[in-house]
Amino acid sequence: MKQSYIFSALLLAMTVMPAWAQSSASLSNVDSQWGKLLVSSGVKTTTIGGQLVKGNDGSLYMLAAAGTKTSADVVSMGDTPIANGTQNTSTSYNQNFVLSKLNASDGTPVWTVASVTGEVATTQQWAAATSDGGVITAFSMRHTYGRLTDSIALVDATGDTTTVDWALETGATERYYRLAVMKVTADGAISWIRQIAVNHDPQPGATSDSYKKITPTGAYLYGMTVDSNDNIYLSGRVCTALTLTKADGSTVDITAHNVEGWSGDPQKSVGSLYIVKLDAQGNYLNSITSGGAATCEAMRGMKIKNNTLYVYGVIQGLAGTDITLGDKRVTMTGANTSWATANLSLDLDKVNFFKVYESTLSGSAINNPNMIVNDNDIYLMGQCKNAVDVEGTTVSTPSTRNAMLLKADAATGTLEAAITDATAFSSFFDAFEDQSQNIYLGYYTLNGALKLVKYDEATLTKQDEVQLFSNCATGQSLVVDGQNLYAMTRCKGSNLTSKAPAASAKAPFVVNATEYSCLISAYTLPFTASTAVKTVNAETTATAVIYYDLQGIASNEPQTGINIKVTTYSDGSREAVKIMK
Repeated sequence: MKQSYIFSALLLAMTVMPAWAQSSASLSNVDSQWGKLLVSSGVKTTTIGGQLVKGNDGSLYMLAAAGTKTSADVVSMGDTPIANGTQNTSTSYNQNFVLSKLNASDGTPVWTVASVTGEVATTQQWAAATSDGGVITAFSMRHTYGRLTDSIALVDATGDTTTVDWALETGATERYYRLAVMKVTADGAISWIRQIAVNHDPQPGATSDSYKKITPTGAYLYGMTVDSNDNIYLSGRVCTALTLTKADGSTVDITAHNVEGWSGDPQKSVGSLYIVKLDAQGNYLNSITSGGAATCEAMRGMKIKNNTLYVYGVIQGLAGTDITLGDKRVTMTGANTSWATANLSLDLDKVNFFKVYESTLSGSAINNPNMIVNDNDIYLMGQCKNAVDVEGTTVSTPSTRNAMLLKADAATGTLEAAITDATAFSSFFDAFEDQSQNIYLGYYTLNGALKLVKYDEATLTKQDEVQLFSNCATGQSLVVDGQNLYAMTRCKGSNLTSKAPAASAKAPFVVNATEYSCLISAYTLPFTASTAVKTVNAETTATAVIYYDLQGIASNEPQTGINIKVTTYSDGSREAVKIMK
């Protein structure tokens, strides 16, 4: 009979904290640096962060959306105006595209690229730094409400306006989304914009008057990254069909396979996952999509590690049916929303593994998923209602929505461990590592505090935590650069404060957000962050070996069954491997 564990009795829980848990400085020594709000002057307008990334010149790139009502509205970063608003007749406001290069030392904007017409989908914006110091952005866009005959246009840092060559059909009364990929130089000039057409024909199952005219959202863009040659990778979900263009002008269609009976309603979860590779100029190279009879499949993001592409997503299956990705096949035993991950060649011509970690919890949900990968492990995180099986033990979230962390083998995708947090509506939203095999997770509860929480990677036991900021409605991104930590979150409230600095007389920074606003904040860590687990030096020697069973009991010898063998080396590095006795 399987046992169910929640946060109070974590899988692999430790009864005694090992000495190596003290290898990094206490999080109480985190220092606050600065914090700046992205704000719009429009009445009751909000700003929403998309992604924060580190540029190759040490700067930060902030990709966000700013709500505006009129052309007189001003979008500002802190006290610095960076863009104008868009005139529209919407009952709410227009979501303007905003890409800013920021000085990492104080958050001052260096330049901005922003839309003057057109609107972006706030949860479908992605950015990645390129080798030449520039940045690639990918986003979902549509025309401004009430201005369907006006072209979508963006103004770059040079003052030039780039118009997107996309006119709606004559007499059109409804808007729909397309996907776009844009290259911006290190100086803020738009190099090019490539469109990805999305089929918007009404679906045979359409019943409402509006969906009988048009399918407004035929595809979703959930992730983007670039490789060392600046080739571009996109991932997401297609519900109708995508049309991509090759360098020679020919086109390729990617069509959804599992949308029979769909009405065209974006609130209904249908569609097939897709992964697309483009060259450094945004031209189509290759793609892969799922097959089978799942209700909904979506790849939510990607990471490149060791010259392979790791992707993660969400699958809603049908009991007894298969889902395929390349030559890999998963047979679903239930219909609950479940985590999925895969590893592919960078050419997308080989799938090394494809795994679905089926949830056994009815009504399962996975919100704001994210992933980091090192040489040994994959870490999946998000806000979930979910239950997964880890080698015969069920790890389940205890309430409606909880922070959840999964650990899987990077070579095979095999699920090795999972933990959840006991607080309702909590979330892990991003993570990074130090050089002593600890993982640090960005954590928040709904409208609660923003925290940084430290876990030991070998056992997933909590080691330390610190409150970084007093309010967090949503967490989007963490970026690390040595001892510098940058966060993109969303907040609302008066006199919101950061952690009191530990190592200086500098006062905490304070912001006032009258509406929900994107906050970029910076902190100094008491250790050096790492993007990969430290490789064990061949000249080091083992100084200690401890074995842990699945209940977290330590011993000097392996016990019968599954053990985690943790070896500490003379240089302070550690190696954790799973063994069977």
